[in-house]
Amino acid sequence: MKKNFAVIGYGGQGAWHTRQILASDVAALTGVYDIDPAKNALAEKNGIHAYSSFEEVLSDGTAQTLVIAVPNNDHKELVIRSLEAGKNVICEKPVEMSVTAFDEMTAAADKSGKLFTVHQNRRWDVDYLAMKKIVESGEIGELANANGMKLCYHNHDFEFKKVDGEYKLERLYSDVSADLLLTQLDTCWVNVGGENPSDYIRKYNGRIEIIHLKDFVGSKSENMYGLIGTGSKEAPSETTKFELRPVGCGVQDFPAILEACKEVGAKWVVIEQDSPSMGKTPIECAETSIDYLKKIF
Repeated sequence: MKKNFAVIGYGGQGAWHTRQILASDVAALTGVYDIDPAKNALAEKNGIHAYSSFEEVLSDGTAQTLVIAVPNNDHKELVIRSLEAGKNVICEKPVEMSVTAFDEMTAAADKSGKLFTVHQNRRWDVDYLAMKKIVESGEIGELANANGMKLCYHNHDFEFKKVDGEYKLERLYSDVSADLLLTQLDTCWVNVGGENPSDYIRKYNGRIEIIHLKDFVGSKSENMYGLIGTGSKEAPSETTKFELRPVGCGVQDFPAILEACKEVGAKWVVIEQDSPSMGKTPIECAETSIDYLKKIF
């Protein structure tokens, strides 16, 4: 039996979704809705039912899943209202422009018990599915080993969200054996994720050869992903916003971290600073980090 979909937004992307649903052998279209009357009239001209309002869509018991294809700043309200009305939701990307707003959307999904997903359509492309299968099989690690290389995974803080009581990072390492995948801990993101970097280095004794030394000030915030190329690029303030710093200029306990590195026999420690700060150039930041390590190590 086909699943019923309604599309919210009948612009370029909404029209694309509409065509895909109409051509599908597993999906059926109940109609579309756009705030622009001209777009609704165009849908009707194309033989597609156009709802008179978003409220009518929500009240239509036959529309099981809503595809949200409207401007980004309208995503949150429409997604949350749809979930609260008992609809499954597929939202166009980028799903939101802030972590806080996205968290509100996922919380609404959890409360409703309905499906909420982002239309990352490449996940269903044949080549992406083939790569996913290879990754899950462990063949990449085997291939790396056969060619004298080692496959390592570099974490950020978002792997420290729990699924069924277990960190995503820990689930990865429990699913893939140490001979196929080593850990490459980034000490900054371990700390931001809520764990002690030194303890976490010891946790993966025997699986860790490379450790990233990274310092920071401030706490987890919406702007911090702007420092690694995603999210808000708002400049951090001196006191409250997250900011990456040269090693020794932030909150990290590097004497303890380096002691843990020695205990586990780490082969490399790598200074990493995603962006310059403190009014220093990238080279000056690197010099500051090196000078600090020379003093304590």
